[in-house]
Amino acid sequence: PEPEVFAAIQAAWHEDRKPANIVLVVDTSYSMGEGGRLKAAKQALLSFLRELSPRDRIELITSGDSIDTVPLGVVRTRRPAVSRAISGLVPNGELPVYPAVSRALESLRELDDPNRINAVVVLSDGAGPTDVGRSELLRKIAAEPVTEGTSVRIFTVAYGQPPDAEALRQIASDSDGLFFSGGPKDINAVYQKILSYF
Repeated sequence: PEPEVFAAIQAAWHEDRKPANIVLVVDTSYSMGEGGRLKAAKQALLSFLRELSPRDRIELITSGDSIDTVPLGVVRTRRPAVSRAISGLVPNGELPVYPAVSRALESLRELDDPNRINAVVVLSDGAGPTDVGRSELLRKIAAEPVTEGTSVRIFTVAYGQPPDAEALRQIASDSDGLFFSGGPKDINAVYQKILSYF
């Protein structure tokens, strides 16, 4: 369709669809600084953030030398803080991403919110000590059956060719989410594809 028509369709979709609680989990370990990975990811995340409905709620959790959080808030008011945090991301540390995903899952489950889509979107290149926290995360996912009520679905992105791609695929599958893969050249397209599920 013409750009004006597409924009109108997109605006109508944002108005009609169920609002979402979304937690973005980003691996910011040292390896993310290689090959322009983090730079490209930041641009894709900012683009994703711009496309969310003002009614959505967003949280950012990063995993590098520590697990850091920009708390959940309505996009209308939280977007500037999340944008600044994304723009300021730098590669540091070697923490695996799984504990950060566990925190995101717990954050949304605690809301117990059936009136919104509840989702975690994870980006990881899996180059660190990736097994730490993995089993615990899978147990947490399995502890609550997937239903249409307050279930939290996890969308995972294997960035580049991570050694833990199958683990990320399993996390998505077990939570009734979706698995994606991409590199710096197409990560923006991957996030736009994920956006279509919200």
